[in-house]
Amino acid sequence: MKQFKYIGKRFQREDSLERAEGKTKFLADCKRLNMLYGKLILSEHAHADFQLDTEEALKVPGVYKILTYKDIPHVAYNSMEWFTGIQAQRDEYILNERARFVGDRIGLILAESKQSCEKAWCKVKVHYQDLPVVADLQTAKEDQILVRGKTNLAYEKNIGYGNLAKAEDEADFIVEDRGSTPRTHHLAIEPHIAMAEVDDFGNLVVYSPGQVVFATQMQLSRILHLPYARIRVIKCNMGGSFGGKQQPLLELTAGVAAWLTRRPVQIYMNRKESMIGTFTRNGTEARVATAVRKDGKILGRKVDTCFDGGAYDTNNTSIVNAYAKKLFRLYRIPAQEFHGRAYYTDKTPGGGLPGLWGPPEPCHYGSQYGPCCPGHRHGSL
Repeated sequence: MKQFKYIGKRFQREDSLERAEGKTKFLADCKRLNMLYGKLILSEHAHADFQLDTEEALKVPGVYKILTYKDIPHVAYNSMEWFTGIQAQRDEYILNERARFVGDRIGLILAESKQSCEKAWCKVKVHYQDLPVVADLQTAKEDQILVRGKTNLAYEKNIGYGNLAKAEDEADFIVEDRGSTPRTHHLAIEPHIAMAEVDDFGNLVVYSPGQVVFATQMQLSRILHLPYARIRVIKCNMGGSFGGKQQPLLELTAGVAAWLTRRPVQIYMNRKESMIGTFTRNGTEARVATAVRKDGKILGRKVDTCFDGGAYDTNNTSIVNAYAKKLFRLYRIPAQEFHGRAYYTDKTPGGGLPGLWGPPEPCHYGSQYGPCCPGHRHGSL
Protein backbone atom coordinates (compact mmCIF):
# COMPACT_ATOMS: atom_id res chain seq x y z
CA MET A 1 0.00 0.00 0.00
CA LYS A 2 2.98 2.33 0.34
CA GLN A 3 2.96 3.15 -3.37
CA PHE A 4 -0.56 4.56 -3.21
CA LYS A 5 -1.36 8.14 -2.28
CA TYR A 6 -4.80 7.53 -0.81
CA ILE A 7 -5.59 3.78 -0.77
CA GLY A 8 -4.84 2.26 2.60
CA LYS A 9 -4.27 5.65 4.21
CA ARG A 10 -6.29 7.34 6.94
CA PHE A 11 -7.39 10.93 6.42
CA GLN A 12 -9.27 13.34 8.61
CA ARG A 13 -11.50 16.00 7.15
CA GLU A 14 -10.33 19.46 8.08
CA ASP A 15 -13.78 20.42 9.35
CA SER A 16 -14.76 17.10 10.96
CA LEU A 17 -14.16 18.27 14.55
CA GLU A 18 -16.17 21.46 14.02
CA ARG A 19 -19.05 19.45 12.58
CA ALA A 20 -18.95 16.92 15.42
CA GLU A 21 -18.99 19.71 18.00
CA GLY A 22 -21.81 21.58 16.28
CA LYS A 23 -19.68 24.63 15.50
CA THR A 24 -20.04 24.47 11.71
CA LYS A 25 -22.07 27.36 10.35
CA PHE A 26 -24.78 26.73 7.83
CA LEU A 27 -26.70 29.34 5.87
CA ALA A 28 -29.49 29.50 8.45
CA ASP A 29 -26.87 30.74 10.94
CA CYS A 30 -25.90 33.68 8.72
CA LYS A 31 -27.35 37.17 9.04
CA ARG A 32 -26.84 40.50 7.34
CA LEU A 33 -27.47 44.08 8.43
CA ASN A 34 -30.95 45.22 7.40
CA MET A 35 -31.80 41.71 6.20
CA LEU A 36 -35.31 40.65 5.24
CA TYR A 37 -36.60 37.13 5.82
CA GLY A 38 -38.72 35.52 3.14
CA LYS A 39 -41.42 32.87 3.47
CA LEU A 40 -43.24 31.48 0.45
CA ILE A 41 -47.00 31.12 0.30
CA LEU A 42 -47.52 27.64 -1.13
CA SER A 43 -50.73 26.42 -2.69
CA GLU A 44 -52.89 24.03 -0.68
CA HIS A 45 -54.79 22.95 -3.79
CA ALA A 46 -53.48 20.77 -6.62
CA HIS A 47 -54.89 22.79 -9.52
CA ALA A 48 -56.64 26.10 -9.04
CA ASP A 49 -56.91 29.75 -9.86
CA PHE A 50 -56.65 31.86 -6.75
CA GLN A 51 -56.87 35.29 -5.19
CA LEU A 52 -54.69 36.39 -2.28
CA ASP A 53 -56.18 38.48 0.50
CA THR A 54 -53.17 39.99 2.27
CA GLU A 55 -54.86 42.91 4.01
CA GLU A 56 -54.57 41.51 7.55
CA ALA A 57 -51.13 40.01 6.91
CA LEU A 58 -49.73 43.40 5.89
CA LYS A 59 -50.79 44.82 9.25
CA VAL A 60 -48.44 42.51 11.15
CA PRO A 61 -45.56 44.57 12.63
CA GLY A 62 -42.34 43.98 10.74
CA VAL A 63 -43.90 42.91 7.44
CA TYR A 64 -42.13 44.71 4.61
CA LYS A 65 -43.99 43.52 1.54
CA ILE A 66 -45.95 40.57 0.14
CA LEU A 67 -45.06 39.82 -3.46
CA THR A 68 -47.15 38.02 -6.09
CA TYR A 69 -46.42 37.06 -9.68
CA LYS A 70 -47.42 40.60 -10.69
CA ASP A 71 -44.44 42.01 -8.76
CA ILE A 72 -41.81 39.61 -10.11
CA PRO A 73 -40.14 39.53 -13.56
CA HIS A 74 -42.32 37.09 -15.50
CA VAL A 75 -39.48 35.28 -17.28
CA ALA A 76 -39.84 31.56 -17.87
CA TYR A 77 -36.99 29.20 -17.01
CA ASN A 78 -36.29 25.49 -16.58
CA SER A 79 -34.41 24.68 -13.38
CA MET A 80 -32.77 21.61 -14.93
CA GLU A 81 -30.92 23.76 -17.48
CA TRP A 82 -27.63 23.70 -15.63
CA PHE A 83 -25.41 25.09 -18.39
CA THR A 84 -25.99 27.18 -21.48
CA GLY A 85 -25.77 24.24 -23.89
CA ILE A 86 -28.98 22.66 -22.62
CA GLN A 87 -32.20 23.57 -24.41
CA ALA A 88 -35.27 22.61 -22.38
CA GLN A 89 -38.91 23.58 -22.17
CA ARG A 90 -39.09 26.70 -20.01
CA ASP A 91 -42.34 26.79 -18.08
CA GLU A 92 -41.30 27.63 -14.49
CA TYR A 93 -41.60 31.06 -12.90
CA ILE A 94 -40.42 32.56 -9.62
CA LEU A 95 -44.08 33.00 -8.57
CA ASN A 96 -47.08 31.64 -10.43
CA GLU A 97 -50.44 33.04 -11.48
CA ARG A 98 -52.10 29.60 -11.22
CA ALA A 99 -51.48 26.76 -8.78
CA ARG A 100 -50.61 23.50 -10.52
CA PHE A 101 -49.67 21.30 -7.55
CA VAL A 102 -49.95 21.29 -3.77
CA GLY A 103 -46.88 23.33 -2.83
CA ASP A 104 -46.77 25.58 -5.89
CA ARG A 105 -45.35 29.07 -5.24
CA ILE A 106 -48.14 31.67 -5.27
CA GLY A 107 -46.77 34.42 -3.03
CA LEU A 108 -43.78 35.61 -1.03
CA ILE A 109 -43.83 37.31 2.39
CA LEU A 110 -40.86 39.58 3.19
CA ALA A 111 -40.44 40.73 6.78
CA GLU A 112 -37.89 42.00 9.26
CA SER A 113 -37.94 38.73 11.25
CA LYS A 114 -39.00 35.10 10.97
CA GLN A 115 -41.58 35.73 13.66
CA SER A 116 -43.21 38.41 11.53
CA CYS A 117 -43.11 36.11 8.50
CA GLU A 118 -44.85 33.33 10.37
CA LYS A 119 -47.52 35.61 11.86
CA ALA A 120 -48.23 37.17 8.48
CA TRP A 121 -48.38 33.75 6.81
CA CYS A 122 -51.11 32.72 9.27
CA LYS A 123 -53.17 35.77 8.32
CA VAL A 124 -52.96 35.40 4.52
CA LYS A 125 -56.27 34.26 3.07
CA VAL A 126 -56.25 32.36 -0.22
CA HIS A 127 -59.49 32.05 -2.18
CA TYR A 128 -59.25 29.12 -4.59
CA GLN A 129 -61.29 28.35 -7.70
CA ASP A 130 -60.57 24.67 -8.19
CA LEU A 131 -59.80 23.24 -11.62
CA PRO A 132 -59.80 19.58 -12.78
CA VAL A 133 -56.83 17.62 -11.44
CA VAL A 134 -54.49 15.14 -13.13
CA ALA A 135 -53.52 12.98 -10.17
CA ASP A 136 -52.05 9.87 -11.85
CA LEU A 137 -50.36 8.70 -15.02
CA GLN A 138 -53.46 7.01 -16.42
CA THR A 139 -55.43 10.26 -16.25
CA ALA A 140 -52.47 12.09 -17.78
CA LYS A 141 -52.35 9.67 -20.73
CA GLU A 142 -56.04 10.13 -21.51
CA ASP A 143 -55.52 13.86 -22.18
CA GLN A 144 -59.09 14.62 -21.14
CA ILE A 145 -57.77 17.00 -18.45
CA LEU A 146 -54.74 19.07 -19.44
CA VAL A 147 -52.16 20.43 -17.03
CA ARG A 148 -50.84 22.78 -19.70
CA GLY A 149 -50.82 23.14 -23.48
CA LYS A 150 -52.51 20.71 -25.88
CA THR A 151 -51.29 17.45 -24.36
CA ASN A 152 -49.93 16.08 -21.09
CA LEU A 153 -47.18 14.24 -22.97
CA ALA A 154 -44.09 16.27 -22.06
CA TYR A 155 -41.34 14.18 -23.65
CA GLU A 156 -40.98 10.92 -25.56
CA LYS A 157 -37.92 8.85 -26.43
CA ASN A 158 -37.48 5.73 -28.55
CA ILE A 159 -34.11 4.04 -28.78
CA GLY A 160 -32.92 0.55 -29.69
CA TYR A 161 -30.54 -1.73 -31.51
CA GLY A 162 -30.47 -5.25 -32.96
CA ASN A 163 -33.37 -7.32 -34.31
CA LEU A 164 -35.87 -7.72 -31.49
CA ALA A 165 -38.41 -9.59 -33.63
CA LYS A 166 -35.76 -12.19 -34.50
CA ALA A 167 -34.77 -12.48 -30.84
CA GLU A 168 -38.38 -13.12 -29.83
CA ASP A 169 -38.77 -15.79 -32.56
CA GLU A 170 -35.67 -17.62 -31.36
CA ALA A 171 -36.54 -17.39 -27.66
CA ASP A 172 -38.03 -20.25 -25.66
CA PHE A 173 -39.82 -17.87 -23.29
CA ILE A 174 -41.08 -14.29 -23.31
CA VAL A 175 -41.08 -13.17 -19.69
CA GLU A 176 -43.30 -10.16 -19.04
CA ASP A 177 -43.00 -8.02 -15.91
CA ARG A 178 -44.67 -4.90 -14.63
CA GLY A 179 -43.35 -2.61 -11.94
CA SER A 180 -43.59 0.85 -10.47
CA THR A 181 -41.63 3.20 -8.26
CA PRO A 182 -43.19 5.90 -6.07
CA ARG A 183 -42.38 9.58 -5.87
CA THR A 184 -39.92 10.11 -3.03
CA HIS A 185 -38.51 13.22 -1.38
CA HIS A 186 -34.79 13.51 -0.68
CA LEU A 187 -35.26 14.53 2.98
CA ALA A 188 -31.89 16.17 3.56
CA ILE A 189 -31.29 17.17 7.18
CA GLU A 190 -31.02 20.82 6.12
CA PRO A 191 -34.30 22.19 4.72
CA HIS A 192 -34.06 24.35 1.61
CA ILE A 193 -32.73 27.86 2.15
CA ALA A 194 -30.98 30.64 0.20
CA MET A 195 -29.77 34.18 0.77
CA ALA A 196 -28.92 37.06 -1.57
CA GLU A 197 -27.78 40.68 -1.37
CA VAL A 198 -26.63 43.51 -3.61
CA ASP A 199 -23.08 44.54 -2.73
CA ASP A 200 -21.59 48.03 -2.60
CA PHE A 201 -20.71 47.88 -6.29
CA GLY A 202 -24.21 46.96 -7.47
CA ASN A 203 -23.48 43.27 -8.00
CA LEU A 204 -25.90 40.54 -6.99
CA VAL A 205 -24.37 38.03 -4.55
CA VAL A 206 -26.24 34.79 -3.84
CA TYR A 207 -25.42 32.31 -1.08
CA SER A 208 -26.49 28.74 -1.72
CA PRO A 209 -26.05 25.32 -0.08
CA GLY A 210 -27.07 23.81 -3.43
CA GLN A 211 -25.09 21.79 -5.95
CA VAL A 212 -25.24 24.12 -8.96
CA VAL A 213 -23.71 27.55 -8.41
CA PHE A 214 -23.12 28.22 -12.11
CA ALA A 215 -26.66 27.19 -13.03
CA THR A 216 -27.94 29.69 -10.48
CA GLN A 217 -25.78 32.40 -12.02
CA MET A 218 -27.03 31.53 -15.51
CA GLN A 219 -30.71 31.45 -14.56
CA LEU A 220 -30.56 34.76 -12.68
CA SER A 221 -28.73 36.34 -15.60
CA ARG A 222 -31.63 35.38 -17.86
CA ILE A 223 -34.39 36.34 -15.43
CA LEU A 224 -32.94 39.72 -14.42
CA HIS A 225 -31.23 40.46 -17.74
CA LEU A 226 -27.90 40.95 -16.01
CA PRO A 227 -24.47 40.01 -17.39
CA TYR A 228 -22.74 37.09 -15.70
CA ALA A 229 -20.08 39.44 -14.36
CA ARG A 230 -22.72 41.18 -12.21
CA ILE A 231 -23.76 37.94 -10.45
CA ARG A 232 -21.70 35.98 -7.95
CA VAL A 233 -22.92 32.73 -6.37
CA ILE A 234 -21.16 31.48 -3.24
CA LYS A 235 -21.36 27.81 -2.28
CA CYS A 236 -22.12 27.36 1.42
CA ASN A 237 -21.92 24.33 3.68
CA MET A 238 -24.55 21.84 2.61
CA GLY A 239 -26.61 19.85 5.08
CA GLY A 240 -27.42 17.09 2.61
CA SER A 241 -28.89 17.05 -0.89
CA PHE A 242 -29.09 13.62 -2.61
CA GLY A 243 -30.08 15.51 -5.77
CA GLY A 244 -32.75 17.60 -4.07
CA LYS A 245 -30.56 20.70 -4.32
CA GLN A 246 -29.31 19.97 -7.81
CA GLN A 247 -31.70 22.53 -9.26
CA PRO A 248 -31.89 26.19 -8.20
CA LEU A 249 -35.14 27.20 -6.56
CA LEU A 250 -34.94 29.45 -3.50
CA GLU A 251 -31.67 30.83 -4.89
CA LEU A 252 -33.58 32.39 -7.77
CA THR A 253 -36.36 33.66 -5.51
CA ALA A 254 -33.89 35.22 -3.07
CA GLY A 255 -31.84 36.71 -5.89
CA VAL A 256 -34.83 38.38 -7.51
CA ALA A 257 -36.20 39.60 -4.16
CA ALA A 258 -32.85 41.11 -3.15
CA TRP A 259 -32.46 42.78 -6.53
CA LEU A 260 -35.94 44.32 -6.34
CA THR A 261 -35.71 45.50 -2.71
CA ARG A 262 -31.98 46.30 -2.67
CA ARG A 263 -31.84 44.63 0.74
CA PRO A 264 -30.34 41.31 1.82
CA VAL A 265 -32.99 38.57 1.69
CA GLN A 266 -32.89 35.13 3.28
CA ILE A 267 -35.64 32.78 2.16
CA TYR A 268 -36.16 29.67 4.25
CA MET A 269 -38.39 26.61 4.32
CA ASN A 270 -39.47 24.32 7.13
CA ARG A 271 -39.58 20.55 6.74
CA LYS A 272 -43.12 20.35 5.35
CA GLU A 273 -42.49 23.15 2.88
CA SER A 274 -39.30 21.49 1.66
CA MET A 275 -41.21 18.27 1.06
CA ILE A 276 -44.16 19.69 -0.85
CA GLY A 277 -42.66 22.79 -2.45
CA THR A 278 -39.38 21.73 -4.02
CA PHE A 279 -38.63 18.59 -6.08
CA THR A 280 -39.06 14.83 -5.80
CA ARG A 281 -37.78 11.72 -7.46
CA ASN A 282 -40.10 10.91 -10.39
CA GLY A 283 -42.65 8.17 -10.01
CA THR A 284 -42.54 5.54 -12.77
CA GLU A 285 -44.58 2.72 -14.26
CA ALA A 286 -42.72 0.16 -16.34
CA ARG A 287 -43.43 -2.89 -18.49
CA VAL A 288 -40.59 -5.22 -19.45
CA ALA A 289 -40.74 -8.09 -21.96
CA THR A 290 -37.61 -10.28 -22.02
CA ALA A 291 -36.88 -12.92 -24.65
CA VAL A 292 -34.96 -15.78 -22.95
CA ARG A 293 -33.51 -19.13 -24.04
CA LYS A 294 -33.84 -22.26 -21.91
CA ASP A 295 -30.19 -22.05 -20.92
CA GLY A 296 -30.87 -18.63 -19.37
CA LYS A 297 -29.33 -16.41 -22.02
CA ILE A 298 -31.20 -13.16 -22.69
CA LEU A 299 -31.73 -12.68 -26.45
CA GLY A 300 -33.73 -9.49 -26.39
CA ARG A 301 -35.65 -7.10 -24.22
CA LYS A 302 -38.26 -4.40 -24.62
CA VAL A 303 -38.78 -1.79 -21.90
CA ASP A 304 -41.72 0.62 -21.86
CA THR A 305 -41.60 3.17 -19.03
CA CYS A 306 -43.81 6.14 -18.18
CA PHE A 307 -42.58 8.90 -15.89
CA ASP A 308 -44.61 11.20 -13.67
CA GLY A 309 -43.02 14.53 -14.54
CA GLY A 310 -45.11 16.68 -12.24
CA ALA A 311 -46.53 20.11 -12.94
CA TYR A 312 -43.52 21.63 -14.71
CA ASP A 313 -41.11 20.27 -17.27
CA THR A 314 -37.99 20.45 -15.04
CA ASN A 315 -36.16 17.15 -15.64
CA ASN A 316 -38.54 15.30 -17.98
CA THR A 317 -35.99 15.11 -20.78
CA SER A 318 -33.10 14.37 -18.42
CA ILE A 319 -34.75 11.57 -16.45
CA VAL A 320 -36.04 9.74 -19.53
CA ASN A 321 -32.69 9.92 -21.31
CA ALA A 322 -30.66 8.98 -18.22
CA TYR A 323 -32.94 6.01 -17.54
CA ALA A 324 -32.68 4.90 -21.16
CA LYS A 325 -28.90 4.97 -21.48
CA LYS A 326 -28.44 2.92 -18.31
CA LEU A 327 -30.70 0.16 -19.57
CA PHE A 328 -28.27 -0.39 -22.42
CA ARG A 329 -25.26 -0.75 -20.11
CA LEU A 330 -26.47 -3.38 -17.67
CA TYR A 331 -26.20 -6.62 -19.64
CA ARG A 332 -24.83 -7.74 -22.99
CA ILE A 333 -28.12 -8.26 -24.81
CA PRO A 334 -28.16 -8.79 -28.65
CA ALA A 335 -31.35 -6.76 -29.21
CA GLN A 336 -33.11 -4.21 -27.09
CA GLU A 337 -35.74 -1.48 -27.43
CA PHE A 338 -36.79 1.29 -25.09
CA HIS A 339 -39.84 3.51 -25.21
CA GLY A 340 -40.01 6.25 -22.58
CA ARG A 341 -42.65 8.91 -22.00
CA ALA A 342 -42.86 11.66 -19.40
CA TYR A 343 -46.21 13.23 -18.58
CA TYR A 344 -47.36 16.38 -16.86
CA THR A 345 -49.44 15.82 -13.73
CA ASP A 346 -50.65 18.09 -10.94
CA LYS A 347 -47.89 16.89 -8.63
CA THR A 348 -44.56 18.13 -7.30
CA PRO A 349 -42.08 18.54 -10.19
CA GLY A 350 -39.41 15.90 -10.67
CA GLY A 351 -35.79 16.59 -9.83
CA GLY A 352 -32.32 15.17 -9.42
CA LEU A 353 -31.76 11.95 -7.54
CA PRO A 354 -28.87 9.68 -6.51
CA GLY A 355 -27.34 7.87 -9.46
CA LEU A 356 -29.19 9.95 -12.06
CA TRP A 357 -26.24 10.60 -14.36
CA GLY A 358 -23.64 7.96 -13.53
CA PRO A 359 -23.46 4.87 -15.75
CA PRO A 360 -23.84 1.50 -14.03
CA GLU A 361 -20.70 -0.51 -13.48
CA PRO A 362 -20.58 -3.32 -16.08
CA CYS A 363 -20.82 -6.81 -14.68
CA HIS A 364 -17.75 -8.98 -15.25
CA TYR A 365 -19.34 -12.22 -14.08
CA GLY A 366 -21.10 -13.65 -17.10
CA SER A 367 -23.53 -10.80 -17.64
CA GLN A 368 -24.46 -12.05 -21.11
CA TYR A 369 -26.48 -14.74 -19.35
CA GLY A 370 -28.59 -12.31 -17.39
CA PRO A 371 -28.27 -11.63 -13.65
CA CYS A 372 -24.92 -12.57 -12.31
CA CYS A 373 -23.79 -13.88 -8.93
CA PRO A 374 -26.08 -13.09 -5.98
CA GLY A 375 -25.19 -9.90 -4.21
CA HIS A 376 -23.28 -8.33 -7.12
CA ARG A 377 -24.48 -4.74 -7.31
CA HIS A 378 -25.35 -3.07 -10.58
CA GLY A 379 -25.86 0.66 -11.04
CA SER A 380 -29.28 2.02 -10.13
CA LEU A 381 -31.90 2.68 -12.76
